[in-house]
Amino acid sequence: MLAGQDLVVAGRIAQTGLKKAAAQSMELLSTRFTASYIKSAVQVTALLPKEDKIWRQAGADALLFAGEGGIFACLWELASLFQKGFTVELQQIPVRQSTIELCEVMGLNPYRLESGECALFTADNGQDAARFLRERGIEAAWIGKVDKGISCRILNDGKQGFLERPTRDEMYKVIKTT
Repeated sequence: MLAGQDLVVAGRIAQTGLKKAAAQSMELLSTRFTASYIKSAVQVTALLPKEDKIWRQAGADALLFAGEGGIFACLWELASLFQKGFTVELQQIPVRQSTIELCEVMGLNPYRLESGECALFTADNGQDAARFLRERGIEAAWIGKVDKGISCRILNDGKQGFLERPTRDEMYKVIKTT
């Protein structure tokens, strides 16, 4: 991970966490959405390949698969591993509109929700890497750049914020653990 490289997300964020959280919140969700809409919203799209070949062919350098804590935890981990910062455009992160809607009703942040079906990687040319993956049926998007410093900036509608240290995954707000 080098300053100037692009950040790319493959897959869509929050799908696995949404499925788990929605299963515990069906009564609440049913007050706002039809059963068929909920079923469609929680359906996990195609899983990402785990073999290195496709990622190397795409031009991926540093690669992490997201998990608990969502894409924000994944960004934090990548930045921590390499002691580099980044600037990310929030609107570029691939997320379904239905995910945002269900999360809003449950009071969850989709960017901090388990995202086992997406990967984050760096590449010298993120637009080319994303295009390469899309041509092979893998959703991918350029989301930002690696910076020289250690600041982890998030841009949202022209406003700048900073990524906070990861906390417990959002799904545990609705999933009770013993």
